[in-house]
Amino acid sequence: MKLSGSRFALCAFVTLAAGCHGGKSHKVDVCANPGAPFDVGSSVGHLDPLNAVPGQARAGRITAAQLPRTPSGLGTWEGGDFVVANDRVAMVIEDADDSDLYDPWGGKPVGLAHVSGGQLVDPSDFGEILVFAFGPSTVVTEHVGVVNDGSDGEAAIVRAEGRIEAIPFVLGLIGVYWQGNTFRNVATRFAIDYVLEPNSEHVDIVLHARHAADDDVLFSDGPEAHGFMYSDRLHAFQQDGAGFSVDVIADRDWMAFVDERGVGYAFEVPGVVMQPLPSESGFMGSRNEGHIYPRCSETADDPHLHGRVHIGGPNADALLDVLARSHGDSTRAITGHVATSNGGNAADVSIHVVRAADHAKYVTRTRTDASGDFTVHIPTGLDVDIYGFVQGTALVGPDHVTSTDADSALVLVAPATLHVDAAVDGLGAPIPYKLQILPTGATSIPAPLYSNWGEDMPTSGRLVVEYVVAGRSLDLAIPPGTWKVVASRGFRYELAELPFTATSGATTNFSPSLMRSVSTPNTFCADFHIHSRRSNDSADETDLKLRSGLAEDLDIAVRSEHEFAQEWDSLLRNPVAQGGLASGAFAIGVTSVELTTMEYYGHFGVIPVTPDPALPNGGTPRWQDFAMSDDYSRELHTLSPTELFGRVHARSETPFLIVNHPRGSSNYFGWTGYDGVTGTVGRPERWSDDFDGIEVFNDANWLGARNSTVRDWLSFLDRGVRMVAVGSSDTHSVAGSPMGYDRTCLDFAPVGLSALPQDAATREQFGFVVRDTLFDGHAVVNGGIFVNASVAPPTGPVARPGDVASGVGTSANVHITVTAANWIDVDAIEVIVDGQTYDTIDVATECTQAGVVRCDIPAYNVPVAATNGYVVVAAYGGDAMEPVMRGRIPFGVTNAIFLER
Repeated sequence: MKLSGSRFALCAFVTLAAGCHGGKSHKVDVCANPGAPFDVGSSVGHLDPLNAVPGQARAGRITAAQLPRTPSGLGTWEGGDFVVANDRVAMVIEDADDSDLYDPWGGKPVGLAHVSGGQLVDPSDFGEILVFAFGPSTVVTEHVGVVNDGSDGEAAIVRAEGRIEAIPFVLGLIGVYWQGNTFRNVATRFAIDYVLEPNSEHVDIVLHARHAADDDVLFSDGPEAHGFMYSDRLHAFQQDGAGFSVDVIADRDWMAFVDERGVGYAFEVPGVVMQPLPSESGFMGSRNEGHIYPRCSETADDPHLHGRVHIGGPNADALLDVLARSHGDSTRAITGHVATSNGGNAADVSIHVVRAADHAKYVTRTRTDASGDFTVHIPTGLDVDIYGFVQGTALVGPDHVTSTDADSALVLVAPATLHVDAAVDGLGAPIPYKLQILPTGATSIPAPLYSNWGEDMPTSGRLVVEYVVAGRSLDLAIPPGTWKVVASRGFRYELAELPFTATSGATTNFSPSLMRSVSTPNTFCADFHIHSRRSNDSADETDLKLRSGLAEDLDIAVRSEHEFAQEWDSLLRNPVAQGGLASGAFAIGVTSVELTTMEYYGHFGVIPVTPDPALPNGGTPRWQDFAMSDDYSRELHTLSPTELFGRVHARSETPFLIVNHPRGSSNYFGWTGYDGVTGTVGRPERWSDDFDGIEVFNDANWLGARNSTVRDWLSFLDRGVRMVAVGSSDTHSVAGSPMGYDRTCLDFAPVGLSALPQDAATREQFGFVVRDTLFDGHAVVNGGIFVNASVAPPTGPVARPGDVASGVGTSANVHITVTAANWIDVDAIEVIVDGQTYDTIDVATECTQAGVVRCDIPAYNVPVAATNGYVVVAAYGGDAMEPVMRGRIPFGVTNAIFLER
C-alpha cells in the first residue's frame, strides 16, 4: 500500500542514510549488520511545536506546563514526551522509557487533543492504542526522535525504533491467532513513524522493518493486529447503523471511540476491511491480512501504512464529521434548537439521529449548548428522525427531517422540581447517602428507544440514582408523574421515603433524616475489590466510586485497580476547593491492586500496596518479567503461581494475598483443578497454596455460594489451614454492581481502634492495620446482615472470629447475635461445625426478636472435634433488599472460631 501525502512523508520513514532516490526501489543490505538501529533524527525537534500556523505541522518535545489535565485526571503523558501537531490536532508520543499501562515500552501514543492558540485543548480521556508491529508483537522502543520537525513545510514526523517482542499480557487474549511463533527477533529492527501532514486531522502510523533473516515471509504467517485498551473510558462506536451497540461484532472499515468531554478518535487502515478480535477486559482489537517484509533489505518506495488515527470531538458527530471529511464523503449540516414548554432553552440535551426508514439504524449524536442549539452532520440524501433525550426527565421526538430540510426543532415538557435538603442522621448531623427515585402507579421511566444510543442509564428501574456527599442539597428535574423518592445509607441505617406527584413547573420538598439503628462498635466495613476508570474495564469515575462508597456506608474503600497502584484517600480527605470530597470523617481509602493474569490463571488481590509514582503503574507487582530499560534483551517470562505468590509476599509491605473469584476455567481454582469436596488438586504442578484469603463472596449471597466457593473455603478449614474468607463487590459499574455488596467488616477492638484516623500520616499507614486484622481473621462478611459469634473458654479471653478458643473440652457454648435494619429480611441461621451443617435455626420460631436484634442466643452448644475443630455461623434471608440493593439477597457469615479441647 502506498502512502498518500508528500514525497517527504513517503521517504522519511526509511533511514536518512538510505535516501529516497526519486521514489525508485532502493534496497540496503542489512544482513551484513543485523540489529543495526534506525536513525531517529533529532532528540529535540521543533522548539515551539504547538504554534503551527495553517499549512504547517511541527514535531518536537513537549513540556509538562503544556500538557492539560485530562477529563478524569488519568492521563499518562509527561513533560519530555514528543508531539506531532498542526493548527488543528495533536498526538503525544511517549519518550523511550519504561511505560505505564499494558504496553510496557515507550514510543507509543499517550494522548490526543485539539490545538488552539498554541495550546492543547479538549484533551481526550485516552487509554492506549497498541501498535502491533507484527501479530501480537510491538516495538521494544529504545530510541525516539524527530525525523522531520516540519520547518520545511512538510509533514511532521516522530519516530520510535527498536526490536520486536510480544506485548506481555496479550498472548493470553489473542495469541491463538499466531500459534507457534515466538514473536521475538533481536536481529530485526522496526521503526514506527507518526506522520502528521499540514492541515490534516489524522495521524498516520507507518511501519518499516530491517529484516535481517533469510525468509521473506517471516512476518506474514498470521494476520496483522490492532489493539485498543481502556476502551470503556470512551464509547465505542460502530459503523453501518450499529451506533454504540456493544453487541455488534462484525467486519469494519473503521473503529471509533467517542469522548463526551474531549476529542475521541477513529482508527482505520485505508482500503482494508478489518476483522474483529475477541473483546475482553477492556481490550478491543481487529486484524487484517499480514504484511510481507523482504529479507535482508529496506524498501524506500513501499512504506507500510499500519493505520490512520482520525482525531475529533467532543461527541460522536464532531468525530464522524472529521472521518467524513477525510474520506471525501458528502454531508449536510442540520441546525436545531430544543426549547422547553414554558419558553426556556434546554441545555445539555442528548440529540440522537436515526434513519427515518429504520429507527434501529443509528446515524449520529451530539448535545445542545447553553442556548439549546445544536448542529449535526448527515450523509447527503438521507431522511432522518431526530430525538432529544435528557436522562431522568424526558424523551421527545421524533422530528422528521427530510433530505432537503436544514433545520430541526424539539420541545421538552417543562419538568417538575424535587428539592432535596442535605440528609441528616438521628442527631441532626449531615451524612452522605444514596438518593433514588422510582416510578409508582402507571408512571414509566423515560428511556432511549434502543440500546445503541449509548446512554449511560442508572440502575434498572430507577429514574434517578444520586450518591450525595454530606451537607449537599439537590434540585432535580423530574418528569410529570407519580414517584417515590428513597434515601438510604447502607445496612446500618433505616430508610427515609416520600411518595409524591410531580407536576410540570411545581416543586416538591424532601428532607431526609436517616436513623442509625444497627450499632457496630469497633467494627469497620470494607470493600476490598473496587474498580474505577483507572482499570482497563471500568468506566466509573474515581469520585463516583468514592461517593458511592460513602453513600453505602462503607468505612474503608480499598482501591483495587487492575495492574495499577494509585492512592485515593487524598480525594476523600481533601477539601472541595482542592478537588476533594471533604469526607475523611466518614471513610478512609486504602490502596491495593488486583493482579490480573489475563486469561492465564486468575486474579489476585494484594493488600496493601504502597504506590510509587516514579515506577510504571505505581510500582504494582508484576506477574510477568519482560524487557525493560535496564535490560532490553530480557526475555518474556510469565511467573508461575509459586513465583508470583512468593514475589508478592516478599514485598516490603508483606501484603495479604487474596484469591479473587476463584472459580472458572481461567480462574485459580478452576485452572488448577481444585476440588472443594476432597480438598485435592487435579493439576498439582500448577498449584501453590501460598495465599492468605479467598474471596468467597463476589457480589454473591450465602445460598448461592454455599456449594461452590463456600465449600472451597471450608475444605481448607477442614485440613487445619486457617484460611480467611472475605466478601467484596468487584464493582466495575455502580449502575449494575453496587459497592459494598458484599463487604468485609473488620473487628478493630483487639487493636483498640474505635474511630477512623483523621491525620494524613496515620491514614497513609492504615492499610497495614487492615492487613494485620485480615491476617488475624478478625472479620465477618456482610451482605446486609451483621452476624457476631464468640466463645468464652473456661480460662483466657473470649474468642471471636479468627481466634482460637482453647481448653473448651468436648463441647463449647457459642454466643450468636444476628442484627439487621428493619427493612432487611432475616429468615434463618446456619451453624457449621467442622465443615458440616450442624443446625439450621428458623429465626421466626426459634429466636426472640427485639427490633433490629433478630436473634440473640447466649449459649448455643456445639461439639468440639479432637483436631481441627471450628465453628462458622451464617444468617440469610429470602427477600431481595429492595429498593436499596436491587436483586441482592441479604446474608452474613463469620470467619471461623477455632476450637481446641
